[in-house]
Amino acid sequence: MTHLAWGGTKGPCSLYIRRDDGSIGRMKPDLSDVEDLDLPPMSAVASDDTGVIAMLSFEPEPRAYVTEDGTAMRMRPIDYEADDSQHVYLAVAGAAVAFSVDHEGALVSRGHEEPFVPCEALAGAGPVEFEGTSSDAALFGGILHPSMSSIVRVDRAGAAMRIAEMGSEEGTPPMLSALAWDASRHKLWAAAGVPGLLSSTAPSAKHGKKAPLS
Repeated sequence: MTHLAWGGTKGPCSLYIRRDDGSIGRMKPDLSDVEDLDLPPMSAVASDDTGVIAMLSFEPEPRAYVTEDGTAMRMRPIDYEADDSQHVYLAVAGAAVAFSVDHEGALVSRGHEEPFVPCEALAGAGPVEFEGTSSDAALFGGILHPSMSSIVRVDRAGAAMRIAEMGSEEGTPPMLSALAWDASRHKLWAAAGVPGLLSSTAPSAKHGKKAPLS
């Protein structure tokens, strides 16, 4: 198994499971069994705090799949190609979906009928995460530079702010591998290799000033 995500906006949540071969299983709400879903191989699965599930597939056609209740599945095309050797990062917030492949930059769609477009401020981003569950939520991206790693926040209007950065005395900056938004503490958590688990307070809680990772 490679991905786990809790989904369901009404009633008991269901656990969605992505296996190594890309197949998707869903644990029944009573936890009695796992049902296999009739879906193409998925490259990534993600959920938001309200239980909206997003999945990304590049076979046979590149598409994003979004469901709120596990029954009605809405799809939107992706003008992007990727293969099994590449790592896919995925985030969802309501109807908004963002993804990146390896560290080739983030693409975002803010609605079911809206196309995926590159987020210029997150060119080179790997992991992505939304700041909350609104489709208008700001998007975070972890970017690897030659001399440092940074986290950039981009709001709905496209305004960008570098909220955190870190380097290494050895000269090779740590690679950010995952981001997770913590609404209860208004913090963004980051997994960063050797440094381990780091956190950064959101700019709105710091009066718009860049906050160091801790």
